[in-house]
Amino acid sequence: MPMSAYAADQALSALTGAYVVLHTGSPGADGTANVAVDSNENPMTPKAVTFAAAENHPTNTERRRLSNADVEFDSSELKAGQTITHYSLWDGADGPGTDNVLDIAALTAAKVVGSDGAVIASGDLEVAITVFAKP
Repeated sequence: MPMSAYAADQALSALTGAYVVLHTGSPGADGTANVAVDSNENPMTPKAVTFAAAENHPTNTERRRLSNADVEFDSSELKAGQTITHYSLWDGADGPGTDNVLDIAALTAAKVVGSDGAVIASGDLEVAITVFAKP
């Protein structure tokens, strides 16, 4: 059931910052499966991400917040050659298994991690809520 744009903005305003975790397959309902690994084969460390103010989605059926800075992973933080298919957002820096998952989503296109790491460009992470009508 869609909510009003006002209610969506109130919910989205609670997202002042989050931590992103990348996944090599479906994260599952709790966001803990298929976590990408670092260069030592350990689960990757979540990275901080910040968001701009809520705005209208181009489809006019959602309100959204977009990331407002690049999120960079060097080659020690993210092992080269992994194919990233999903991401999850968490309310704390410890991520899966400890903190609360805020959002889970598939990438629009899978990405392979390069030998120099990876960058999620500003504006490429989106959190959206369906609304009844654009104000």
